Amino acid sequence: MTPKRPVGLAIEVIGRDGSVALMEGDLVVAARHLDTQARAASTLIPMIHEILSASGKTIRAPDYIAVAIGPGSFTGLRIAVTAAKTLAFAWDVPLVAVDSLAAIAHSAVVARSGSPDWSSFRGPFNVLVGLAAYRGQVFRGRFVGSQSETAHPKLAEIESVELVSKAQWKVQLEEIASSTESSAPWIFAGDRSTLEPSGVAFIADDSDPLRSRAAGVGRIGAEIWMTGAESWGRLMTPLDAVPNYFRPSAAEELNTGSMATRSTSEG
Repeated sequence: MTPKRPVGLAIEVIGRDGSVALMEGDLVVAARHLDTQARAASTLIPMIHEILSASGKTIRAPDYIAVAIGPGSFTGLRIAVTAAKTLAFAWDVPLVAVDSLAAIAHSAVVARSGSPDWSSFRGPFNVLVGLAAYRGQVFRGRFVGSQSETAHPKLAEIESVELVSKAQWKVQLEEIASSTESSAPWIFAGDRSTLEPSGVAFIADDSDPLRSRAAGVGRIGAEIWMTGAESWGRLMTPLDAVPNYFRPSAAEELNTGSMATRSTSEG
């Protein structure tokens, strides 16, 4: 008898839009983008119901829920994490918290590996992910991966995940594009607004749902669930899951500034 493969539900609202994916083992069996013309708060739960119903699965609940916890949009992360925690509580299943930039990088690697010019490549490669952080900033993730004769390409480690200025981001893209020192190729992924102005070729994740950000969240969630390896995320109880905003919100920064000004004037 074939062992039952674990079923996982993956959720992300990293940016203005979001997506949902259904996993069986390490395979993405279904994925959907949320309606870009409506708010994620009103479309996320109906989309989850739709993807579970359309899959034809007669399951009481998935074995786990994977969710992107940040960095990303303050509002989007709150919506996704709250939905994931609520469903995990209701279904009594564990939650896998996944780094947003790692999820985008994973989907980009899967997409890149399917291109004809990549089939014969062997060796290390780099992935650079840029996510609009607004306020003149970019969430930047640098990853290292490899591809061998016997395995599909995969990420090996996170080199850095940080918040940088748009000027710093632009300089790095220009340096990579003009550099001839490294033999390891680069894969670029993330928001169109951070990459299109530079002219570099990048992997878009807003067309094919099976290469969506939720698919990346799902693949990482499945790996953590099945192997226990926590390179790109962490298995936890729903109570412990909180968004990783990477910085205070605009309102918090404004309030902090106002308090500092008041303290100075009173002193």
